[in-house]
Amino acid sequence: MGEEEVRMDAIPHSEVTYKIIGCAMRVHNELGPGLKEGISQRALAREMDLGGLTHEEEKVVQVELDGRTVGLL
Repeated sequence: MGEEEVRMDAIPHSEVTYKIIGCAMRVHNELGPGLKEGISQRALAREMDLGGLTHEEEKVVQVELDGRTVGLL
């Protein structure tokens, strides 16, 4: 069985996905693994800003269990 070629234009949101992964890889390659989450988050936000990507930091997410809110993250 041969490998199928995947066309990037056939994948939804492939351009923005490629840019986001590129930002994450630049942060990882420059700073390496094992940093505190906050530092990695700020570095990724900076890279995304430089890459012209809009983003939200620390978006509040409602956690539900059996249809009832049990907390916010």
